[in-house]
Amino acid sequence: MPNVADITLHSHAWNYTESKFFSRLMGLYAGQLQRINSNAFTDLAAPKFSDNLAHLTIICNHNSIQMLPKISIGKLAYLKLVDVPTNFSWSYFRNNDQSTGDTVFSQLHTLSISFKASEEATETQETLSKWRNPAENLGTIAKVQFPMLESLKVSEMPEITDLRFDDVFPTHMRRLVFTNNVCRQNMFKNCPITSVDKVYAKLKPSGAHAADGFYSCTNFLFGKLTSTEFSYFVVDIEGIQFRPEMTAWSSLLDLEIGRIHSTDVLDLLLRTTNLINLYIKNAVCTKSAFDPSFDLDKWSAVSVQNVYISGQQRSGVKDLFVNTAKNMLLRARNLKGFYGLPSMVSTLRPFIEQFKEHCPHLSDLDMCSKYKPPVDLSRLEM
Repeated sequence: MPNVADITLHSHAWNYTESKFFSRLMGLYAGQLQRINSNAFTDLAAPKFSDNLAHLTIICNHNSIQMLPKISIGKLAYLKLVDVPTNFSWSYFRNNDQSTGDTVFSQLHTLSISFKASEEATETQETLSKWRNPAENLGTIAKVQFPMLESLKVSEMPEITDLRFDDVFPTHMRRLVFTNNVCRQNMFKNCPITSVDKVYAKLKPSGAHAADGFYSCTNFLFGKLTSTEFSYFVVDIEGIQFRPEMTAWSSLLDLEIGRIHSTDVLDLLLRTTNLINLYIKNAVCTKSAFDPSFDLDKWSAVSVQNVYISGQQRSGVKDLFVNTAKNMLLRARNLKGFYGLPSMVSTLRPFIEQFKEHCPHLSDLDMCSKYKPPVDLSRLEM
């Protein structure tokens, strides 16, 4: 048998013949592979993976997560699970003879879990996490340990899940990506992570009780969590009643926000004092008045440098945002660029000429109707 250490399988859709071939291939070589990168829809038919397996990428269709060959996780450094069912449990990665104690990924540095979107929960929280508190060991809560983890990406996380942030993580990580997940209140309570080089989140909260979880999660990601290089948040707040006073996003650097009411923009800027770039999409324009009087000391802490406004606005509505823009231009003294709809830019030019003598920062302001796209997020791919 050839000595095969690395295997990559690709497939665009499920195919019976192809699946059978891939399954047989895995059965032949699983015991010696160090790297498995499978984007194919197939069952991994093998009794056991190699003890030297370091890299594993799989699509978890047809409940294949329950049919995984036994994995020796001691040397696993990279784990990517795609289309993970809601009944996923870390118990799948425990040894046959292990009934109690923690599950330890001692060498894992990259973990990416994408749950199957819109799949209804089939288990209760107690059932999924039963392994953490077995009957024979009452009073002791088992945890999953990731002592060497550097990068974590979680997508489409359901409300009921065995993925918990109060497990054992390093205090500092390189990268945290959090997209399209259900935000639960106190989700990050007792989370040991305190700092990260790069953090990115994309959310669209909705539902009667979504707001509490939304503020709880985002205030951790962009407030309590210290980010040193990159802090980017994409959010569409159409599904909740947005209240800027509930936010504590002191470490946020880039914000791309949709459906925000124009009258909430200034309040939000006062609460995101490290924000550099603000992208406003499809703002809900509400009537506001131009107010040239303000407390300069109060606004001196606002750091936003670039504001980008995009999205089509109905005729007769665009002027409602102009007063908000005027108020922002006067107050944001670190502003270097303002990019908006052509009609808005042309309306604001005479205003800038009128006030630039009293507001020197307006003299060097770059105004353009060409929308600059958000920063390149490819560096966050895992």
